[in-house]
Amino acid sequence: MKSEFGIEFRGEEEALHFADRLPHPFTLFALDGELVGRPKVRKRFLKPVAGMALTVTDLIAPELARQAAEAPEPLVHEFFRLFRERCRQASELRAAEFTIDFDLARAFGEEAYRSRLLAFLRGCYGILHEFRLVMRLAWRPPEGGEAARRFLFDTLFSGVGLALEGDPAQFPAGNWLEPVKFQAEFGRFRLEEPFGERVGMVKAMPAQLATRGFRAVFAVAEAPEELLLEELAALIRGDQRVEERELFPITEV
Repeated sequence: MKSEFGIEFRGEEEALHFADRLPHPFTLFALDGELVGRPKVRKRFLKPVAGMALTVTDLIAPELARQAAEAPEPLVHEFFRLFRERCRQASELRAAEFTIDFDLARAFGEEAYRSRLLAFLRGCYGILHEFRLVMRLAWRPPEGGEAARRFLFDTLFSGVGLALEGDPAQFPAGNWLEPVKFQAEFGRFRLEEPFGERVGMVKAMPAQLATRGFRAVFAVAEAPEELLLEELAALIRGDQRVEERELFPITEV
C-alpha cells in the first residue's frame, strides 16, 4: 500500500512561503478552507507545484459546520452557498478531497441528529459530483468505529469518506481500525513534541488497512518552519539520526 504524507498550513504567509519548499518525502500540501479563496494563495496555487498534490482541511470552519444540519432555513441556504463556493475554489486548485467536521460523535450517540445529518448531507451530493470532490467527514477514533462504518454506508454516496483526526499518542494499541479498514484512506494528525513516537504510529497504520492507499496530513501547533519540517521528513524517511532543533535560536542583529 502506498502512503503519502503532507503538512497542513493554516496561515496565508507560511503557505506561500513553503509552496516550493517541502522536503522529501512530503507530497501533500494541505490548505485550510479559509485560504482557498485568498487572492494571493489562488494566484500561487493555480499554477501546479511539481510533485505535490493539494488537499483542503476544514473546508468550512467546524463551529459553522457542526450547527449547519439544525440551522434555520436562511442559514442553511447560506451554508450551501458557501459550501459550493469553497468546493469550486478547491476544485480550481486541483484538490480532489477535503475534510469537514459535522460532529460525527454526536451523530453516533443521538439518533435524531444522525437522521437529520444524513438528510442534510444529501444536499451536498450534487455539488460534490459537479466538482468531482470527495468529502471526508472528521472522525476522532477510536470510539465509534463500527458506528462510523455504518454511517458511511447509510450516506449511500461514494463521494463521502472518513478523515481520521486526533493525536496519535492517544490512540490505543491493537487493531482498532478493523471496523473501518476499507474506508480509512485519509488522516489528519495533530503532532506535539516529541514527534518520533507519533510519526511512527501513523506510519504503522496502513498495516491495519485494506485500502488502496493512505494519505496522512500532519498538523503542528506552531507555524511550520524549515527545521521542523526537515525533522518530520527525516522521521518519515526513517533516518537513523535526526538533528535536534534549536530550542533558543539566536537571531543575528
